Amino acid sequence: MYGMSLAKQYVDPHNLGMVTMIHDKMNAKRLIGVNVRAARKKLGMTQAELAAQACVDQAIVSRLERGNVSPSAIDLLNLAEVLGESVERLCRGAHEKMELAKI
Repeated sequence: MYGMSLAKQYVDPHNLGMVTMIHDKMNAKRLIGVNVRAARKKLGMTQAELAAQACVDQAIVSRLERGNVSPSAIDLLNLAEVLGESVERLCRGAHEKMELAKI
């Protein structure tokens, strides 16, 4: 189906739920959304609480987490600050690539 991603996500349990490695079809909007959601849930925040503290509309947080919108630079900076994460980590996951464990 057009627009559907068949990418698999690999989550490093030591990386607090952040996506650390992705296959080629997962787009940046989706990756940012996955990482924002993981960081928000780690803090036990609702979308409304995050939106209020980051001075963004709750609808933007919802759409961002679903991968439907790219955040503005200001919104991304505000979200990262409230979540206690770096912008780079929200955009790319872990700073270094994770090597998948062989099972």
